[in-house]
Amino acid sequence: MTTIKVFAAHQEQLQQLQKYLSGIIEGTGANANVETHLTTGIVQLKMIHGVYEKDFPAISINNHSVWQKTLPPEDVVISWLTWPSSVKEAVEKILSEMPLDKLTRVLSDPILASGLEQGIRNGFGLWTGNESLRRSCGSETIDPDDASRVIVEALKKRCCAGGPGENRRQCQPSSDNTPHVNTPADFLLTWAFNLTSESEQAVRQYFPHIANYRSGFLFGDVLQVAVIIATMLRLERDLERRDYTAFHKTVVDTIAPAVRERYLPAMKDLCRVLFGTNPGITPAIPNFTPLLEDHETEVTSSIALWVVWSIKTTKPSDALDLHLARALDHLLATHAQMITSMIQRDKELMTQL
Repeated sequence: MTTIKVFAAHQEQLQQLQKYLSGIIEGTGANANVETHLTTGIVQLKMIHGVYEKDFPAISINNHSVWQKTLPPEDVVISWLTWPSSVKEAVEKILSEMPLDKLTRVLSDPILASGLEQGIRNGFGLWTGNESLRRSCGSETIDPDDASRVIVEALKKRCCAGGPGENRRQCQPSSDNTPHVNTPADFLLTWAFNLTSESEQAVRQYFPHIANYRSGFLFGDVLQVAVIIATMLRLERDLERRDYTAFHKTVVDTIAPAVRERYLPAMKDLCRVLFGTNPGITPAIPNFTPLLEDHETEVTSSIALWVVWSIKTTKPSDALDLHLARALDHLLATHAQMITSMIQRDKELMTQL
């Protein structure tokens, strides 16, 4: 049975969330229950990026915080209730939700396969409370990236070459490494994720002291947010001057609901730093026009310093901090330029901006 625990400082919040979550559980017939805890103190939960113990109400599964501060969307709650508990169940779930032809194309494209791994990590609770699936992938402490790769490899064995059946397909790498996406937001997020995934490990190896930072384990998430914002700024510098907040909203809305609350606090915090004030809750990413008047290198340097500050949790000050910030400055500029150039070469994407 899945136990969903709710922590809040006010009885009204507890009652509202208990009624809401219980209604979804009853509607799905899931084997789950809701526990409520009234507290005004610190709750020792394993938190995700940008969320602190004070952010009540907090919802947890297996002592991992899965949602904070707002009412979770119904589809997100249902995803918690239907987490696969084993590699076999994960494979069956993916096969039931994705046509085989599409799945084969995804598995044969390195970029799309990487996106599938991200979806598995986010949608199957590998970052949060799905301990049984992590155990099935190797151990409860397995890295979510490694766990998602275990599932994808099992998926390839199930639906690709190497076994009997008419539905088997050859999953050879595609010669075309361009992501098959339909909107600028899809394209930007896909490439931001993949470039971050490729560069994060290299940066960590070159700067091993990242592991000693208080929030060093969040480096990948923080870097991905930085690449997204830096790319949006770079792209809009090259476009005609106008308000692109509609595009900004599309980027936010395109982030999977299950992980949107994981990235939004970081995006808002970075915008607060860049603007020097709190841009407010709506829009999450405000109009960038005032920033475009500043020199591009100054803005990128500010984003790089924000990354270091976010994972260190104190102001960057020593030589190692500043060395890392300079390296990230170059990395962000390179990634932003690369993604922007690819979008600009795609006439279909450009007509949507």
